[in-house]
Amino acid sequence: QDARVAAVISAYPGVAAAALAGQQLAGAVLDLGAAFQYGDDSFRGVSPVEDVPLDLRADPSQGISAAEWLRNVALEELAWVLHAYGEDDDPLVALRVAEAVLLRQRQQGPYKTVYQLSEAVRKVKSISDERGLHPTRLVLQAMRIFLNGDLEQLEDVLDGVMPLLTPGARLAVVTTRRWESSIVKTFIRSHEAKHSMFTAAFGTSRLLELYPLLATSKPFAVQQACEPLWPSTEGGGGGGGGGGSRRVPRSFATHVLQRMVRHCADSHEREGLCP
Repeated sequence: QDARVAAVISAYPGVAAAALAGQQLAGAVLDLGAAFQYGDDSFRGVSPVEDVPLDLRADPSQGISAAEWLRNVALEELAWVLHAYGEDDDPLVALRVAEAVLLRQRQQGPYKTVYQLSEAVRKVKSISDERGLHPTRLVLQAMRIFLNGDLEQLEDVLDGVMPLLTPGARLAVVTTRRWESSIVKTFIRSHEAKHSMFTAAFGTSRLLELYPLLATSKPFAVQQACEPLWPSTEGGGGGGGGGGSRRVPRSFATHVLQRMVRHCADSHEREGLCP
């Protein structure tokens, strides 16, 4: 054990930020792929072959279960959730799945288990997609993300951890899904410091559009320290959970964010547009 290192393990990323509040960090790692490394699919709420209650909440005491949500959801909302959070590139596929899910519910009553949902999805999706995933896996992923507010939590933890870093310190974020990578990239973009070469080229309104950080009083800026790091195509890379033979999916990526000193972070910046 190293007293300089603290580990916070939680299904809710926001809990990690709260646990570290008030500390100064020389560096941090946010690993959103920890559940995969230890083979714990149930932690991520995506076990499509199990006949278990259709809940999907990280904390069953908060919010409503997936089964309860499905009882009242509209077709349009369900199709949107499946397309937006399920990484299904074809919105028509998401719509067909949503129709099949709600049709089965009307005909046979409310869902109670994951297996019942899987049976409905399999009627409109093949046994597995081109990535070898079970046809229900991305459906469960989409519902879990939506019900647990995973997007908002990731945004909150980035906002919470970055101010705790000392100037020049880095935050490594291991993402497992495209939407996670997208949030990290958006966070970097919205905290990017203004490039001096654009000051004379653009007016104030355009600069504020290009660099949203200029409209805030945050005392720091963020830059991408390097290009995202991807898993090696060789070997397994299953991590230290004892099962080291698991091959890490190519969707995994490590984004390295660096906290930078911001020289002008008060209300006058909107007028002077300091770097």
